[in-house]
Amino acid sequence: MVGAGCALQVLQSCLLLQAFGAYVAILRDERGWSKTELAGAAALHQVEAAILGPILGWMIDRFGAQGVIRIGVVVFGVGFMLLSTIDSLIGFYAAFVVVALGASLAGFFPINVALIHWFERKRARALSSVQFGFALGGIAMPAVAWSLATFGWRVTAFASGIIIIVVGFPLSLVMRRRPEDYGERVDGEPAPPKEEAAAAVSYTRYPPKGVRGVAGTTRATRFGRVKDYAKRAHEEICVLVQVETQKALDNIEAIAAVDGVDGVFIGPADLHASLGHMGETTNPKVVPLIDEAIRRIRKGGKAPGILTTNEELARRQLDGGALFVAVGNDIGILARGAEALAAKFKS
Repeated sequence: MVGAGCALQVLQSCLLLQAFGAYVAILRDERGWSKTELAGAAALHQVEAAILGPILGWMIDRFGAQGVIRIGVVVFGVGFMLLSTIDSLIGFYAAFVVVALGASLAGFFPINVALIHWFERKRARALSSVQFGFALGGIAMPAVAWSLATFGWRVTAFASGIIIIVVGFPLSLVMRRRPEDYGERVDGEPAPPKEEAAAAVSYTRYPPKGVRGVAGTTRATRFGRVKDYAKRAHEEICVLVQVETQKALDNIEAIAAVDGVDGVFIGPADLHASLGHMGETTNPKVVPLIDEAIRRIRKGGKAPGILTTNEELARRQLDGGALFVAVGNDIGILARGAEALAAKFKS
C-alpha cells in the first residue's frame, strides 16, 4: 500500500504539479491567454479543494478511502483527456476543474487516511514514504517536457490521461479500507491469542453473533431437513482452540475466558518447536509447562486436551486433569499395523 500510494503521488507530481507551469507557458504563447488568466485555474484548484474538503471527509467515512481513490484516479485521467480537447479559456477552466477534482479524490489526504488505518507504530515512516513520491515526480518531468515539445500539449495531455488510468487504477486497487476487514492487524502484527480465540468462535456462529456463512441446504442441515438449524446450531458445536506457542501459554487464562470456547488443545510438537526443541515431544523442560497449562485450563473452567503416543505421558496428563487425550492417530495406527503384518511374512 505504501508503494502504491507513493506511485500515485509520483503520477500527480509529474503530470500535474510539476507540469502545470509548462502547460501555462505553451498555452500563453499558442492561444494568447495571459498568465493571469491561466493562473486562475490554480486559484480554482484551491477553491475546489476548500469546498470539497468536508464532502471528501464524508465520502471517505461512508465509502472508504480506497473507493474514493479509485474514483479519483478515473476522474483525474478523464480531466486530462478533456484538457486535450479545449479551445477556449472557459473550456480550460472546466477541464482543469475536473483534473483538480480527480487530484483531490486520489490525492495526499485520502491516501494518508488509507495508510493511517493500517499503520500505528510505523505510521510516520509510511506517510513520509508516500510524500517522497512528490519529489520522485520531478525526476520524470524532463520526459513530460520532451513530450510537450515533440508532440504538442494536446497529445501530451491525452497521453497523460491514459497513463493515469492505465497505471493509476491498478495501483488504487492495492489500497484497502481497514486491516480488520481482511483478517489483518495494524502494522501487520499477529492478533493477540484472546482475539484469535474469539475469532474462531465467531466462525461457528451465525450473524449477528458471528460471521458463519448462511446456507439452507447443506449437509450440516441434513440438506434443509433440520428445523431452526441456524438458531440452535451453536448449541451442538464444540469449539476447541489450539495452543502451540509461548505467547499462547502466557495467555491461557484469557483464551479460556472467551465465551464460546469449550476446550483448549495443546499441540505438543509445535509447542516444542516454538520453544527451541524441534522434533521433540517429551522434552523434560517442556513437559512441566504442559502439565501446568492443563491445570490452568481446568481452573479456567474449560476442557484441556492433548495428543501423545507415549502411554506413560498420556496417563500422567489424564491424572493431571486432561479431559480429552488422543493416544494415536489413524495414519500412525495404519502404518504400524501394516508394518507388523508385513513383518510376519518377511524372511
